[in-house]
Amino acid sequence: MKEAVDEVVRNKCSVKSVAVEFDIKRTTLRRYILKYKSAPNKDQVRYAPKYNARQIFTEDQETMLAEYLLTAAKHNYGHSATMARKLAYEFATTNSISIPEVWLRDCTAGEEWLVGFLKQHQLLSIRTPEATSLSRSTAFNRHNVAKFFDNLSLVYSRQQYGPETIYNCDETGLTTVQKPPRVIAGKSVKQVASVTSQERGQLVTAWGTVNAKGNSIRPS
Repeated sequence: MKEAVDEVVRNKCSVKSVAVEFDIKRTTLRRYILKYKSAPNKDQVRYAPKYNARQIFTEDQETMLAEYLLTAAKHNYGHSATMARKLAYEFATTNSISIPEVWLRDCTAGEEWLVGFLKQHQLLSIRTPEATSLSRSTAFNRHNVAKFFDNLSLVYSRQQYGPETIYNCDETGLTTVQKPPRVIAGKSVKQVASVTSQERGQLVTAWGTVNAKGNSIRPS
């Protein structure tokens, strides 16, 4: 951090280029630059060391955190960046892991730690989830899905439906439910959802159908 501040103050380099070179957040670098300029004695300015995920947790502990975040997102309860930082702090304090003083002061892991953690675990990324009501989330389970296909097989066994009578229905939900915050989830996951309360909004559904022969029915 001291070298980065010197590059900006003494060598007249831009904050942006130095932040990229030293892999430091620009807001953090600016804060230390102001701290340096306002200090009466430049030699007594204290610089916080740069911490990363590897310096705080072991490889196994990081893996546990990453797997937990993936599992939480899979069950529609993904953690936002703020929640993930608090989780890391609680995980460290519970396991008596040595952490920076700033973590103890703020009761949360630093932003730079989270950036380093995400870089170490390329399967994770910050995604924008789709708001999903609690009732819809809990209804989509193995039992209900299996029951649906059992009923479908029963109907097919009783009736001989042709392709002209089989339609596929796609729907788009337009909801007034609050927009959920961005959460940490897997990069390869196509759909990321976040549970919200159904009572806080109203769902309006636009739908369209098309059969196996390509004939469509216009919504009424």
